[in-house]
Amino acid sequence: MDLRLRAFLAPLLMLFFGFFPLSAIDIQALVEEQTKSADLAKQLVGVSNHMLEGAIDSGKNYQQVKQLDKFYQEARDLMAVLMPNKGTSKPTGLGAIFKKAIEPPIDLDKALSLTNTLQKEVKNANQDGLDYSQMLSVLNQLENSLQTALDLKSQWLDTRKAN
Repeated sequence: MDLRLRAFLAPLLMLFFGFFPLSAIDIQALVEEQTKSADLAKQLVGVSNHMLEGAIDSGKNYQQVKQLDKFYQEARDLMAVLMPNKGTSKPTGLGAIFKKAIEPPIDLDKALSLTNTLQKEVKNANQDGLDYSQMLSVLNQLENSLQTALDLKSQWLDTRKAN
């Protein structure tokens, strides 16, 4: 190998292998935060379902049950946004890999918007004998997780901008 070619390739290889692991860290953190958000959305659905069942069992009035059912449906919609490909297994075979590649991505902006809307509705809800503190706690955690994921996503996209 020519000495000039080696002198040219050495810095490029060092640059590639030096910065490549850093980009993987950003992606891994983003994926972990998205997974955390999906788990919190699943927890929110469970909490809202538990509250709805409790309200029905204790004989709460129709308006409260209707309101809790609305919160439950909105929590399920939020979970569907954060887990659009729920129930799919790892792709096996070439066709399944292509199918997996064209599945819809997670829309973090829409999820944050739905979370904020649900949070406002729960805060303004009729609190007559119902304790929304657990639901609000999960919503706050979910909002923080989504905000972190959006920050990581924007950092990752900023590092990949063309000059």
